[in-house]
Amino acid sequence: MQKASGCEGIVAAKEATKLIISGEPDLVARFDDFLEKADMISNQSRPRRGAGWEPSNQGKGVTGAAKFVTSTAGNVVGGVSRTVGNVAGAAGRGLGDTVTSATGSAGKPVGDAIGSVGTGVESGADGLAKGIENAGQWKRS
Repeated sequence: MQKASGCEGIVAAKEATKLIISGEPDLVARFDDFLEKADMISNQSRPRRGAGWEPSNQGKGVTGAAKFVTSTAGNVVGGVSRTVGNVAGAAGRGLGDTVTSATGSAGKPVGDAIGSVGTGVESGADGLAKGIENAGQWKRS
């Protein structure tokens, strides 16, 4: 079996995707629209060797479009993760304060521990959210 070139592989993937989603006309129309926009972006920003060619242009085109999509998805998931962490952290600190208030000095160590766990959950979720956002932007640690 002969290995397909990059362009032939892309064309084959497009056709296979269209075949898979052919039963859903709305998906086919959205996929065609996506491909048209990706081709337009790729053609506008394709690096040309020669006068004025700069290697920094290599992150544009289809790769740039993919980075935009993954960045948006990463930012959304990261934002949701951060929000969940903030809510859990605030709830943990609130519960800790409630335990401390209800039990007085005898329950203060338990209340403080619960509050600290809440803060730890919040910090962990914030780190996770940042990692998700960085991954979505194709950043390395």
